Order: sequence, then C-alpha cells, then structure tokens
Amino acid sequence: MKPTKGFLIRDGSLAALRKHVVDAAGYWRELIGEAEYPLATRKLVALARLPEAERDRIYDADWAQYREWLDRA
Repeated sequence: MKPTKGFLIRDGSLAALRKHVVDAAGYWRELIGEAEYPLATRKLVALARLPEAERDRIYDADWAQYREWLDRA
C-alpha cells in the first residue's frame, strides 16, 4: 500500500510534514481530507456509486483509524 500524505504525517515523519505544509498552500483542503479520510479519499471517484452500507463502512473505518491516532496522543 502506498502511503498517503495523512499516513506520512501520522507516522511522525517531520520531513514529510514540512514538505506537505509547504505544498499545502495550494490544496490544503485536499491534504486535510486525505489525512482525515484516507480510505474514502482513495475511493472518492467510486464513492457515490457504492451502496450506502459500503460508504458507511468506509467512513467508519476512517473514523476508527482517526480515533486510534487521536487516543495515542
């Protein structure tokens, strides 16, 4: 699995964080979205066509990952 910007930041790579902060000037919403919803972001094109239960599963998985990260702090 190729790491997304959100994974790089979450994993504590200061160099990656610095690079993405500089790059984010033009697309900060996408950076935040990718960090908060990595699975949904990767499936964004197809997300609208998925059944509601599958969309809910994707967002629930992203939320669980976010909560795990948040609870470590």
